[in-house]
Amino acid sequence: MKDHGSPDDDIMEAMSSLCLAYDNMCHVDSLLISKDDLPLPAPFNKAWKVISKVIDCLHLRNHVDPKCKKLYNPDDKVPPAFNTMACEQTFIWASRFKKIICAMPHVHQFFFLHRLVKYRNKYTEKCHHHCKVPVLPKVGKSSTIQR
Repeated sequence: MKDHGSPDDDIMEAMSSLCLAYDNMCHVDSLLISKDDLPLPAPFNKAWKVISKVIDCLHLRNHVDPKCKKLYNPDDKVPPAFNTMACEQTFIWASRFKKIICAMPHVHQFFFLHRLVKYRNKYTEKCHHHCKVPVLPKVGKSSTIQR
């Protein structure tokens, strides 16, 4: 945006619309290093302070500190259809192929993983094209996550 001549206010507004979900966000955000500005040119140095930070709903229920549930609750910062557990689901999906991938040389691992991701993306795209929801790996003990 900066290269296209956007004013700093527009860049700050765009950054504030971003949302970062992490299972241990409360600890990352409390690190001393996160209190300082980022070593980037202005206005990007303020990115960490202006983006919304949440804990995904799967991990939020394990946090006992009320501050975590208050500051990092995805319910009031993330749209309802937003999938904060996408990384967790991707990890579970990829772990199905762990034994196959570990048996391959490194060069083959990257190629195989690349083809798997391309195939999965094609499947997901096809599902969305036909107004269907793609089958996602189950995360946790139950397939339904209550907020």
